[in-house]
Amino acid sequence: MTMNRQTMWLVTMLTVMVVLSAYYIVTGPDQPAGTAIQNIDEMGNLKNDQVQVDIKSLEKPATVKQEISEASDYFVSYHMQRNTTREKELEKHYQVLMNPTSSKQELETANAKIEEMNKLDKAETALEEQIRESGFRDVVVIQENNHVNIIVQSKDLPRKKAVEIITMAQKHMQVSASQISVAYKA
Repeated sequence: MTMNRQTMWLVTMLTVMVVLSAYYIVTGPDQPAGTAIQNIDEMGNLKNDQVQVDIKSLEKPATVKQEISEASDYFVSYHMQRNTTREKELEKHYQVLMNPTSSKQELETANAKIEEMNKLDKAETALEEQIRESGFRDVVVIQENNHVNIIVQSKDLPRKKAVEIITMAQKHMQVSASQISVAYKA
C-alpha cells in the first residue's frame, strides 16, 4: 500500500510540474529584459571572435497568426517531449529504488542517475530562464550525450545574440562551445 501511495504521489507531482511548465511556456514573459553582451575574461573562457556561428532558421515564412500558433505549439511540444522522456527515465530508476531485490550497486547507480537528471533539469530550466530574460519569447534547451541543442523563438538570430546564448550555455551546462548548437524558429 505504501508503494502505491508513493507512486501516486510521484505521478501527481510530475503531472503538476508538466502542467505548470506548459502554462508558463504558453504565457511567457510579458516584456523581455535587456541585457548586455557578455565578453569572457582571460580565465580560459570564450570571446566573441573565437566562436564560429552558423545560424539556421527552422521554419519557412508564414502569416502572423499562423506563425504565433505554430511557434507556441512547437516549443510546447518540445518541452512536453523532453518532460515525458525524463519522467519515463525517472520512473525506471524509481522502480529500481523501490524493488526490494535490487543490489546495493543498483540502488547507488539509480540514485546517482536520479540526482544527475534532477541537476540537468535544473540547469536546463535556469538556462531557459536566462535566455528568455535576454529578450527571446520562448526557448527550449535539450542536452543529449554531452551536446546541448538550444532553439529560440525569434524572427532572426544575430551573431552577437548567438554568441551570448553559447556563453550562457557554457556557464550553466558546463560544456565547450563546440558542443552547443543554437537555432531559431520564428
